[in-house]
Amino acid sequence: MTPPEITPRTVVPLTQLRRGDRGVITEARTDSDSRALLGAMGLRPNEPIRLCRHGEPCIVLTGACESCRIGLTRKLANCVFVEVAL
Repeated sequence: MTPPEITPRTVVPLTQLRRGDRGVITEARTDSDSRALLGAMGLRPNEPIRLCRHGEPCIVLTGACESCRIGLTRKLANCVFVEVAL
């Protein structure tokens, strides 16, 4: 099965981005403790991100100036939804 085409405004889990893709976090579909952890790391709604590395850990750059690198487990990264910015 071919993965769906990613276009601007598409909302996908972080794990579906390609290396170098940019986007804006829309939500975290997980429990409140995990959402609090993500928020403490700076991964909250409306936060711009860029995917640096797939796998374990999934590594993203965060912030408008991409000043912070964060590593996430695949399970947690799959709960973070991103609006793709192409």
